[in-house]
Amino acid sequence: MLPGVYSQGLVFDGASTAQISVVATGATVVGIDGVTVDNGANVKIRGLAVMGLNVAVLCGDSIEPHTHLELDAVEISAGSSSTNLVTLSNCSMSANTVALDLNASTGHAIGVSSDSVFHADRLRIHGDTPSQIGAVGSRWDVRITNSLLENVTIVLIPFDTMVPASVFALGYNTVLLASGNTLDCSNENFLTVVYDNNVIVGQNLANVVSGTSCTIQNNVLYPQMSPPPANITADPLLVSPATGDLHLKPTSPAIDAAASTTRFPGVQSDYDGAARPHGPKPDIGAYEWRP
Repeated sequence: MLPGVYSQGLVFDGASTAQISVVATGATVVGIDGVTVDNGANVKIRGLAVMGLNVAVLCGDSIEPHTHLELDAVEISAGSSSTNLVTLSNCSMSANTVALDLNASTGHAIGVSSDSVFHADRLRIHGDTPSQIGAVGSRWDVRITNSLLENVTIVLIPFDTMVPASVFALGYNTVLLASGNTLDCSNENFLTVVYDNNVIVGQNLANVVSGTSCTIQNNVLYPQMSPPPANITADPLLVSPATGDLHLKPTSPAIDAAASTTRFPGVQSDYDGAARPHGPKPDIGAYEWRP
């Protein structure tokens, strides 16, 4: 795509023999639905800015063939007070170095439904209103690493009644929960929820994690009056959360405190793209500390 502003959304409908690749550096799409990919399409988009009024990025449909979408260096934003940013149904999506800005929308940041996969690395979610990451239905798989998740709520509603079942996993992220929201670990049967090596900070509550049914290890949790074993419960000492600087201060307890786990055996770089580890061990959270 040539640089410029396009006033109609992009639509990719139907399977192709090879992946469709769109390089769109300098291009901005503004539409009711910014990008729609469905009916078995297989698409990769790089460098695009997308603003949606209804849904910014819509991938897949429950009654059509499985759809695939790769996003690389894409900026996604809300153009109305009710925009949903990313919606998946029967879709496999990967997102690398993608920014999601809800602005003042009350819609969701990420909505995943049955038979969908959402894997993201170096993702940033932010906005003026709480940003929901939600998953509902059966056989969904959400995995997010090396990302900044600001002012978020996480809502998981599984319908699974057998394996293979749904999975939600966060590793090496810095998570600022919306005021009064916790990570709910009282999950239902067949759902796997994993939090490894994250910095998780809450507001106006006593515990950022409630319940005992998640796998939660090697995180910095603050505040947390009832600490799960194998986690750090202390102020992570972020540089300036109020202004969006979530790097670690040199005295942060997250430095050199990460540990390899089964779900996240090794993460090679941080949110800035810098190599891990910088010191003897990787740091917990999205950033490696550097002097």
